[in-house]
Amino acid sequence: MKNKISLGTANLNNNYGLNRKKIQFSLKEIKKILKLSTKNKIKNIDTAIRYRGVEKKLGKFNLNKFKISSKLNPISLKCKNIEKKIFTEIEHSIKKLNIKNIEIIFLHDSNELIYGKRKFKIYDSLIKVKKKGLIKKIGVSVYSLVDLKKVLDNFKIDVVQVPYSLIDRRFEKTFSLLKKKKINIQVRSIFLQGLLLYDYKNLPKYFFKFKELKKLDKWIKKHSISRLEAAISFVKQSKFIDSFVVGFNNFNQLKEIIRLFSKNNNKFPINLFSNNIKLIDPRKWIIN
Repeated sequence: MKNKISLGTANLNNNYGLNRKKIQFSLKEIKKILKLSTKNKIKNIDTAIRYRGVEKKLGKFNLNKFKISSKLNPISLKCKNIEKKIFTEIEHSIKKLNIKNIEIIFLHDSNELIYGKRKFKIYDSLIKVKKKGLIKKIGVSVYSLVDLKKVLDNFKIDVVQVPYSLIDRRFEKTFSLLKKKKINIQVRSIFLQGLLLYDYKNLPKYFFKFKELKKLDKWIKKHSISRLEAAISFVKQSKFIDSFVVGFNNFNQLKEIIRLFSKNNNKFPINLFSNNIKLIDPRKWIIN
């Protein structure tokens, strides 16, 4: 199971997640992380062009044994040459990462394949990039079931990336269908940007109104299990998921995550899921 881990790199050089404290990973630490990953047969790395400085840092190491997934920047409505922009961004990423090609290129915003006539130009450009061998698969990152349906109704996609966690199970009902369509499933936000790892009493006041978090706190205390283990145990139980994007704050935390993915554990709360967008979509959080 640990070989399904995809190293999330959003916070290698940027503020990310509920804890907005900037984490700067040194080159020495990144080297240790890549060595640990290789030792545990973890081959996937998830990054993005908009993660400032991350591609450049990763590119200082030999990534030939890894499969790199990346995300394009949003394409401006004023962009006059979409194909050139897409080719240029991907070629620059490949150069920075010092690799031959990118395994999966995701559109960061699924709306780009939903609205307006330019969606066809964007998709056609991705097909051309794929045929040229710069990427192997086309992916889309989605936030809602409606968006997923609209994308799949119009385009052939290789990989779909969706949020999935103890309390965000919206996309679970689509997993079987996606596999029938031979679409790979990559899940993100398995810790809900770190929210599920916080003790209830230490949460920002905004979250006190959500009963699911209080229930999780009670369950954790009753079963004497770490929040990290509960979160990982839940996502592991799905037979449909091809890879898990996992964020981490330091080397030791990644080491523990790998251990828990390897552990035969099946303890997790089963009735905590929520459909409240103000809880499960970090873009809606209001935190001072």
